[in-house]
Amino acid sequence: MNQTQKGIRSLKIFGKMTGGYFIATIINNALPFLLLPLLTRFLTPEDYSYIALFTAFTAIVNSLTGLSLESYIAKYFFDHPRSFIAKIIGNGLLVLFGLNLAVCFVFYFTYSQLSGLYGLPLLWVLLIPANSFAYQLFFILLAILRNRKKVLAFSMNQISNTVLNVSITILFVVIVVFGWQGRLLGILLANIFSAGFALFYLKHKGFLSFSIDFKIAGNIIRFILTLIPNSLQSVIVNRIGIFFMQVYFTRELLGIFSVGFQIAYVVMIVIITLNLSWTPFLFEQLAGNKQTNKTHIIQMFYLHFVVVILGFLFVNLASGLVLKIMTTEMYYEAEQFILWLTLGMVFNGLTIFIQPILIKYNRQKFLGIFSAINLLLMLLIHYVCIKYFGYMGVAYAYFLTYLIMFVVIFIKAEKTMSLPWLKPLKNN
Repeated sequence: MNQTQKGIRSLKIFGKMTGGYFIATIINNALPFLLLPLLTRFLTPEDYSYIALFTAFTAIVNSLTGLSLESYIAKYFFDHPRSFIAKIIGNGLLVLFGLNLAVCFVFYFTYSQLSGLYGLPLLWVLLIPANSFAYQLFFILLAILRNRKKVLAFSMNQISNTVLNVSITILFVVIVVFGWQGRLLGILLANIFSAGFALFYLKHKGFLSFSIDFKIAGNIIRFILTLIPNSLQSVIVNRIGIFFMQVYFTRELLGIFSVGFQIAYVVMIVIITLNLSWTPFLFEQLAGNKQTNKTHIIQMFYLHFVVVILGFLFVNLASGLVLKIMTTEMYYEAEQFILWLTLGMVFNGLTIFIQPILIKYNRQKFLGIFSAINLLLMLLIHYVCIKYFGYMGVAYAYFLTYLIMFVVIFIKAEKTMSLPWLKPLKNN
């Protein structure tokens, strides 16, 4: 088979892998994006700051309480029976519930001392772990559907969650005029309803068993705790700008930055969409019962990278027009953040694509140590950039942190499993 035929074959596989996910994700993310003109007219930049803080804290709690459980499930999914996966999920949910409950107590007992940092009323701070647990449960359902290559079922569940989110938001923000709290109700209630369906589906399909197995639970706890620094640093790097904006600058500037981040996040949506099929594909290629085709892995990696670059170019070329069409004049300054945020997201995406190699070959300890170091480095980079460049330093630091992450993870992954990076580029 010559190079052209191999390229055509890879394109066909890529299209089959990602086509359904792309359609679903475009629809799924178009709905809340279309809310932007509505929300920017009913909510001020200060209102947006409350939404940004709630979603940022939810993401942090997700990373602390075990969103990495999805990777643990994927690690065993392709070479273990369904009954074993059901035990992993059942014991994993019990672990997640306990961890989220512990976080809720921490929030309650520290609120009086840290209310300025939380920036939200106590009730909404306590609802963060509930929202996190509901989302984690729904996320496990989506992970199972991805691993089973049930693209249509995955799409319907994802879109249904978003439709609920948007509908409840419109009800409480536009009709009831409940302000920023109406937007948070949309997020919370949609996740709770979706989590309820996830429980029913997983139990009905034999993917959920609450038979307590202390060995499995212990392994899950160790896996989650080992990857907490990695999960936490990836979330904090993504969201830390929100907290630096809150501490060093104004709530209004935080709201403007949040809108810029939302537009830039289109690049991450492309990456997340690609990763929906990439991660199961890579774990399947690396499964112990199959011979690894390294050249094929690199071909597919390059195809994914090209799509990410196209998304990056599109967002940066269209951002100014999008802001003028989708928002009001008080949000136009958000454009200045977008280039550096999207550059950071490109390197974040490359890191995400490579990282499963380290998980498959049990390099969690390295990920944990590096992530802890990177958290400290990230804080230093943000502090220095803000000192010398003002509020734009937040965007510069976002890019620099992800660039450093990619370089380190790439070097370690290459040492773990050497890949023929140049071979697909050569002609026969």
